[in-house]
Amino acid sequence: MGRLKVYDERLRRRLIDRTTAIIGAGGISALTLRGLALAEETSTSAIYDLFGGKDALLAEIYSQGFRDLHTSQSAVALRGVDDPIAAIWALVHEYWNWGRTNAHLYSILFLGSLGAFEPTMEMVELAMLSKTPLIETVGEALASNSLVGDPAEVADSIWVVVHGATTLANTMGPLYIDRAMLDRTMRATIDGFRPDSP
Repeated sequence: MGRLKVYDERLRRRLIDRTTAIIGAGGISALTLRGLALAEETSTSAIYDLFGGKDALLAEIYSQGFRDLHTSQSAVALRGVDDPIAAIWALVHEYWNWGRTNAHLYSILFLGSLGAFEPTMEMVELAMLSKTPLIETVGEALASNSLVGDPAEVADSIWVVVHGATTLANTMGPLYIDRAMLDRTMRATIDGFRPDSP
């Protein structure tokens, strides 16, 4: 009787990364489990054993992507910057850097690269969780009177600017929008919520 083959975490991570790259380069139609297995020199059985199938693999990529984004944002929030405005800027720049560095994954999370894939409510909650560090930091800025306004409006306005800039940079290229333009637009947005703003 043959030994049961055990697939490790390294292979699991490689399959996630390769799938992300395949979808990023050629869209969801470019992904086949056979092609993925060949690219990583493994078997389709390994994919089924690790993920349960193609749909489960896509679900894991989506969920892990938002977990990674949340971890990235939380790491910035945990630095303990005393000035809440400086902390907001740190979160903005980390979001931009993460999105630019992980452009294929960013496309999967936000630009519909998974085609007909529909996230579950649990996955949607993970997506919302990734905004928590920004929401909490905005709350600190409001509590210190560094900013004024409705908490949700302030946080959403900041997120829309950095999210939109990152999306444009990833889809149109750095000649269309760069970090300097992000900073100018973000500065105007933040200044609009300052107590002395007209």
